[in-house]
Amino acid sequence: ANIINDLLQYNIISASGNKNTRAGAGRKASVFSLNSAYGAIILIEFASNYEHDYYRIFACDINENVLQMKTIPPIVNESDNRLTELILAGINELLESPRVKGLPLLNICIAAPGIIDEETGLLVATCLKKYDGEYNLKEILENEYHVPIHIRGLLSSAAKAELKKGAFAGGCKLGILMNIDSGIGMSFLMGEKPFTGAHGFAGEIGFLTSNLTEGYHKSLSERVSSGLGDEISVETIKRNVRTRKGAPADYSNQNLLEDFAEKDEIVIQEIINNAYKVGSFLKNVVLLLDPETIVISGLITRFGDFYHDILNGCLSTGFRDKTKIVFSELEDPIYEGLLDTAVLNVFQALD
Repeated sequence: ANIINDLLQYNIISASGNKNTRAGAGRKASVFSLNSAYGAIILIEFASNYEHDYYRIFACDINENVLQMKTIPPIVNESDNRLTELILAGINELLESPRVKGLPLLNICIAAPGIIDEETGLLVATCLKKYDGEYNLKEILENEYHVPIHIRGLLSSAAKAELKKGAFAGGCKLGILMNIDSGIGMSFLMGEKPFTGAHGFAGEIGFLTSNLTEGYHKSLSERVSSGLGDEISVETIKRNVRTRKGAPADYSNQNLLEDFAEKDEIVIQEIINNAYKVGSFLKNVVLLLDPETIVISGLITRFGDFYHDILNGCLSTGFRDKTKIVFSELEDPIYEGLLDTAVLNVFQALD
């Protein structure tokens, strides 16, 4: 009751009327709901995958309803000013849209690829811009909008969604989320909290190369052509298929999926090769970390049981009995985790 009264005082919930819970005598029950007019939150998702090849900016209410969305082209190796201009223009456009205009802006929550210092908001090493270690997106947005800014890793956000309603629901001793799309990435979950390391981005295996600094100043497309990304990304499967089939340069993810559905021999061979490489990598991960659950997400999951069975087969019987490998069933885990973080931060701000 005290909590309800506090939330009513803040106008973060509203009473929608009274009604009897049952016939006859007894206290009337008040019906409460979150107040959508309390304010708006802005989500910025710097993720480009097989479903959307654009960065996305959302305006949502605290009931997790999307009020407005805008896409902007991916910014790779362009100037800081150009990236800032596009982000600010996108946010301002959403704030002026009919469903959002007039609502107080509560916070801005960002999911970004790269190594992030969560305390300062500095993008330590990322593919969002040309010069790493100089661009403080958090500081820029704080100065512009004067609201709390929360910046986190893409897969750290996705891991939170898996914890809330996905494969990690209920918690686990150690869980691993591995995303395989045009690039690759990894996040760890310990108990009920994503493990992000000292600077907020532990687990970014997309940066692993023969020379650990080699990939820092490269774009997404360039990074997958070196190091670990060169071995196991979906982009690598497409590249190998293009080479062997003599396919055009614009051979797309959709083309790959269609050829897989038609059981194209070359496509099947390349997917099998990829699955064994990923399985071998995961076996080493299991040896080193002894995880309870490994969740695979991204375009690679579209290859279904065919791919999943190979991964399981790569683990020896003893490991397979201990570590469970599953495919993510969430439609958009990065966005869902980001939204959950933003809404929780609204409530935490009341403290």
